[in-house]
Amino acid sequence: FNVAGADPKGRTGQSTPGATHLIKVACETALGKRPFMQVFGTDYPTPDGTCMRDYIHVSDLAAAHRLALQRLRA
Repeated sequence: FNVAGADPKGRTGQSTPGATHLIKVACETALGKRPFMQVFGTDYPTPDGTCMRDYIHVSDLAAAHRLALQRLRA
């Protein structure tokens, strides 16, 4: 999974200006902050040849880690 998004309170999430993560690049391109975006990889066994990408929101990942720790401590 790829982690995407940021915590609404600003506690977690990507905040680097030169990011290369697809979600941030796509958003910056849509906002006109980048002239274009590139998606690399065209030889995967999918209809368009690009890889399948699964994403999880950073808040969901943090919650999953918290629950896993609680379970381990039980």
